[in-house]
Amino acid sequence: MAEAAPPPDAGAPSAAKQPTWYPPRPLDGLTEYWATHYPLRLYNSMTRSKTPFVPMHGKRVLWYMCGPTVYDQTHLGHGRTYTCFDYVRRIMEDYFGFE
Repeated sequence: MAEAAPPPDAGAPSAAKQPTWYPPRPLDGLTEYWATHYPLRLYNSMTRSKTPFVPMHGKRVLWYMCGPTVYDQTHLGHGRTYTCFDYVRRIMEDYFGFE
């Protein structure tokens, strides 16, 4: 039985249009303050550019990080997730003054 040939566009980058991205507006209304006093910029995959990090609740930053989905033996890659998270958290607290 012959293998089916892949479609002609297999592996080609998607030409799908990204949805419009609207920057968040913090509850305290200090978007410009955050952009100038805390110039932390993160890569936004929707705009494919770096955008200012604007926290929603003043200097308080919350985020969720799920645990590893382990289907086999534990390896260093599982610990990397938590190590990278800790690096980012420490930089945001110690350098940028976030809580």
